[in-house]
Amino acid sequence: VASITSFTFINGFLTVYQYLSHLNGITVKLQRAACDIMEAHQLIASVTTTYKEERKNVDSGFSDIYAQSEWMANAVGTSVGMPRITGRQQHRTNITLCQVLY
Repeated sequence: VASITSFTFINGFLTVYQYLSHLNGITVKLQRAACDIMEAHQLIASVTTTYKEERKNVDSGFSDIYAQSEWMANAVGTSVGMPRITGRQQHRTNITLCQVLY
């Protein structure tokens, strides 16, 4: 339960949901036994146009997704944050060195 309430999961889930939801109609219609080729072509052209528009407005689209992610995280009691980018510290020691003067 803890992993699906993390902000990283919520944000990733909403991003995938938002951008793949455009494919829902076309996937259902293309799986029918009787599929009209012209109708399928029009549906694919429509989805392609939708994704081109999404690509042009990706900043505003993602800011809406991020705002919804923040709302959902607050609803389940999760803090909004960014995960660690690096796995471990490599170029600096963890202890402070004391210089002894003689």
